[in-house]
Amino acid sequence: MLTEVRQRLTQQVHGRRELSIDRVWANRRLLLRAGDTLFDRARNRLSTVFATDDATGKLQAAWKVKEQPRTLLATGSLADAAAAKEAG
Repeated sequence: MLTEVRQRLTQQVHGRRELSIDRVWANRRLLLRAGDTLFDRARNRLSTVFATDDATGKLQAAWKVKEQPRTLLATGSLADAAAAKEAG
């Protein structure tokens, strides 16, 4: 899903396929990696991608949708899952 959103967004914004000069393409593996395993440098690169190459906010929204089940499954109880859902 995330790859399709990334490709569609590039097609809509640039009118072409992704190239190696596009930040969103260069950092595509960060988008697929688990958010809780990212180091600070990787988080900063991902934030830069969202700020510069995601004018619509759709890519960041898709990334958050991908991360939400991981956050909920990492909780130990229903109360913790409800709190994580409200926070995220």
